[in-house]
Amino acid sequence: MKEVYFPLRSNGSWFASESARSELERRIKLCVLLYDRLAFENARYRLIVWEHGNLGLHMPAGTIPEDRSEISYYLPGDEYAFKVSASPEGEYHSLFEGPIVEAFEIDFFPILSEAGLLEADFVVPKDVSLSESGKEELKSRVQIDLQAGGVADQLSGSHFQRKAIIEGVHHDSIISFGLKMPFAADPSAANFITQKNATLAGEPWSKVLNPSVFTSVVDIAFPDFSSLDWSDLVKIRESAAGRDLRDMVERLSRRVSEALGNPEGSNQVTEIARGLFIEELGGSDIQRRSVIVAARCTNAR
Repeated sequence: MKEVYFPLRSNGSWFASESARSELERRIKLCVLLYDRLAFENARYRLIVWEHGNLGLHMPAGTIPEDRSEISYYLPGDEYAFKVSASPEGEYHSLFEGPIVEAFEIDFFPILSEAGLLEADFVVPKDVSLSESGKEELKSRVQIDLQAGGVADQLSGSHFQRKAIIEGVHHDSIISFGLKMPFAADPSAANFITQKNATLAGEPWSKVLNPSVFTSVVDIAFPDFSSLDWSDLVKIRESAAGRDLRDMVERLSRRVSEALGNPEGSNQVTEIARGLFIEELGGSDIQRRSVIVAARCTNAR
C-alpha cells in the first residue's frame, strides 16, 4: 500500500453534491494516513448524460475556462446543451440538448487547494492520456460489456448511465495499469468492478478483486480521522506514529492478500483480516509500536 491513484472518470458520483464531496474528503483523509503517495489526475472532466446519449468532456490543466477552485453541481432535469461550430464566429449547432438524467463536474483541484496539499511532497499530479492502442483496447472492452446479457445488464440506471460507468472504469484501469498503481473509485464504479470480477473469476470473492478486505481492515484497525483539520492530519502523517501506522498497514495488507486464496464470502474475508490483525498486535515489537501509534494519534487530536 505505497501509493494510490485517484482518476476522474471513476469518481464522478463523489461530485454529485456538497455532501457527496464531503464523503470523498473523508476517503482522501484516510488515504493521506495510509499511503506514502497519493496521485491525482490533473484535469477536469465533465460528464453529461441525457435520455438518448452521454458526453464526456476532458479538459487538461491549463485549458479549463472556468475558475478551477469552483465546482458546478447539476440536478436531474436541469437543461444542458452541447453545441459545435466550424469557427468561433460561426453559427452553433446543438449535438445534444435537453433535460439531463445526471451530470458531474469532476476535479480534485478544489479539494487539494482548500486542504493546502497542492505543494505537498506526497501528492503527485498526473497528466494522463490513452495511447492509440489504449483507445482501441478501451473500445473493445466497452463493446464486450455492453453486449446483451453482459455485465452492463447487472448495473442500475439507463443504458447511457451504465455506458458512462463502464467507459470510465475501463479507461481508468488501463491508465492505472500503466502507472502500476491501484486506483480509487466511487460506489457506482466499485459495483461494476465487483460484477466484472465475478464474471471473470467465476465467483465474486476471488482474490482477483476483493473490495471488502480494505473495509474490514479499516473497520478493525483505525479510528475516524475525518473530523481533523487537514493540517492536523498532515502532522500525524509526518510523525513517527504516522510512519509506523503506514508500515503496519502495508504489512497487514500484504499478508491478507497472501492468505486469501479462495474465500467463500465476505464473512470469511472479514475473519481472515481480523485474525491477521490480532496476530500483528500479538508480537511484542508490533504491539509496542501499535500502542505508540495509538497514543500519538490520540495526543495529536
